[in-house]
Amino acid sequence: MQSTLPLHRLATRPIIQLRRLAFPFPSRHLSSSSRRLTPAEQPKIAAYESIGVSLKPGEEVWWCRCGRSQEQPFCDGSHEGTGLEPLQWLVPPPKNKPDDTTTPRTIRFCQCKHTKTPPICDGSHKQLKK
Repeated sequence: MQSTLPLHRLATRPIIQLRRLAFPFPSRHLSSSSRRLTPAEQPKIAAYESIGVSLKPGEEVWWCRCGRSQEQPFCDGSHEGTGLEPLQWLVPPPKNKPDDTTTPRTIRFCQCKHTKTPPICDGSHKQLKK
């Protein structure tokens, strides 16, 4: 049975069972192997800027790694056949209020797909040629 919810909003497991991802994120985020990506597997630059999205701590999202999604910065399944998979990410609580799980936070997501801290923008788009 398929859900009609967008892929980036699906939560198939209880939050408690989700693996928490903490800063800093792994730098090898585009491929699970050590081989170089072919041109067809390279991520498409969706935009040369970050995008701010308001999310609550503990909310699960699926960040698009391929750049082909029409629902940027989230996955819509357009990566099929690219060799790139979306990144499952759990919104962390604010550092100054670790127990606050109700107040939404604005997260700056990368859209150029070249960040070293996925899915968070690190300004890498400033170094790319347009």
